[in-house]
Amino acid sequence: MPLSPGSRLGPYEIVAPIGAGGMGEVYRARDPRLGREVAIKVLPESLANDPVALARFEREALAVAALSHPNILAIHDFGTQGGVAYAVMELLEGETLRMKLDAGPIRQKQAVDFALQIAKGLSAAHEKGVVHRDLKPENLFVGRDGHVKILDFGLAKKVDAVAPSKETSAPTVSGHTEPGTVMGTVGYMSPEQVRGLPVDHRSDIFSFGAILYELLSGKKAFKKDTASDTVAAILKEEPPELSESGRSISPALDHIVKHCLEKDRDNRFQSARDIAFALGEASSGSAAAPATPAAQPPRSRAFRPPLWAAGVVALVTLAAAVLWLRPRAGPIDSLAVLPFVNAGGDPNAEYLSDGITESLIDSVSQIPGIKVVSRASAFHYKGKDVGARAVGKELGVRAVLTGRIVQRGDALSISAELVDARDDTHLWGEHYNRRLSDILAVQEEIARDISGKLRLRLTGEEKKRLTKRYTENAEAYGLYLKGRYHWNKRTGEDIQKGIGYFQQAIEKDPTYALAYAGLADSYVVLFAYAGLPSSETFPKAKAAALKALEMDDSLAQAHAALASVHENFNWDFSAAETEYRRAIELDPKYPTTHHWYSLYL
Repeated sequence: MPLSPGSRLGPYEIVAPIGAGGMGEVYRARDPRLGREVAIKVLPESLANDPVALARFEREALAVAALSHPNILAIHDFGTQGGVAYAVMELLEGETLRMKLDAGPIRQKQAVDFALQIAKGLSAAHEKGVVHRDLKPENLFVGRDGHVKILDFGLAKKVDAVAPSKETSAPTVSGHTEPGTVMGTVGYMSPEQVRGLPVDHRSDIFSFGAILYELLSGKKAFKKDTASDTVAAILKEEPPELSESGRSISPALDHIVKHCLEKDRDNRFQSARDIAFALGEASSGSAAAPATPAAQPPRSRAFRPPLWAAGVVALVTLAAAVLWLRPRAGPIDSLAVLPFVNAGGDPNAEYLSDGITESLIDSVSQIPGIKVVSRASAFHYKGKDVGARAVGKELGVRAVLTGRIVQRGDALSISAELVDARDDTHLWGEHYNRRLSDILAVQEEIARDISGKLRLRLTGEEKKRLTKRYTENAEAYGLYLKGRYHWNKRTGEDIQKGIGYFQQAIEKDPTYALAYAGLADSYVVLFAYAGLPSSETFPKAKAAALKALEMDDSLAQAHAALASVHENFNWDFSAAETEYRRAIELDPKYPTTHHWYSLYL
């Protein structure tokens, strides 16, 4: 019998019905003791005398009570009165994820944000040994502020609690369901669920993948005309490619979805924590992806290559000295460094043009008073013939720097031009012909030339930072550039190639701290793109970061990589914050540290 407004359950006063489902009726109620409104879920009358339903209802209350996480619905109380079993939960204002999906397309950035919150909530549940087993859009609630809560642990089961470091090997137990019993919702169940096999936390990961697929494409992953056909699809078919949805989906997100939806649970992500990290890694790229995805290589989490030796310092100094060139026009305090063109056309030299560009972006950002557009925005123009005025208008900068590089054997030709974005007028240009093997010395020579011509005035500390060499071995430096080039492509294959180049750089110069930092960065992101378990990659990342810091404790990049290991693998949040703060102290303008630290917070 429905509860009427004004009636009581224990100390709670019923205000109004909210909704009903197969496992309970939900009411808005008031707790007069604390002066707050709550939600009360009671077993429906048809199940009140069913011991199995009662046990399941109590199990949900106990499962949720064991959890405490901002992305899981909180339970405040549980009791019985007059044969009525009830659970008291926080009152939510908003709508289910199903309602949002039915209302129309969800922007990719928001979809990733929702998915990241769900993954974090799942990770907290799995850490406590709780498997949901009925994850679907109807059981996910989106508050008016965009905060996501996981609801309805009515099918949840409890396994032995697992520590974060052991989450990937949580035991599989039959829990409260006999083998052969199918429990869940068709369309979101894992293959092992539809077979009636015992399930563990990896079943939730499959369901999560189906939800993420729907968030990104607007379509269900395994939608068929009948329930039996849907079950067959889950067991034997792959969902349509996300690209067929007509939406621009980043390759990183596509990989995450496919990795979650592996038929064999041993081949899926092995923990929700790993999914959360992979989504965080992909979030920057998905937010900054151009409208036409084929226009540039995929780019994800906003890692920036560190200052490479002298790092094309000539171009750095020119940016800081622009105010000397245009005293009547006022200071030019913002700059976009567009990708240098590999004018020689040799694909094997592409790493050099990209490397010099990225080195320049990072180096210029060290100069006080100069705002430099990020790599993600600048590389949107790679391969495009766009005028400086158009770039300046789109990116909101006063000047644009372009360049061309030609490499023929050991011969290297570099030209650079600075253009006023307001009127496309030429501000400065220079051409340099040198040998590739002299790249380190050439960069310092360019710096001296431009500093003299532009009367650049930098402090002693700024000069020291811009001209610091991390290696004297030009061959090791070139291998490092190749490592960063492949690392930036963000595919499992390319990251593996990058690791190979970083290792070769270290073989050429065993004291090359920056190469060890590149190795650490690679292992930090490798599992998300190559499908490797974090237990294989993060320990290697830690070892490489520690080696880099052993050689140069002032290397902010290595401190940031070590912080990521502490945060996302060891779950040592105190140590992670210490490393993040140290990295920021050493290099306040290194973007990656701020990005990772924001995710940590």
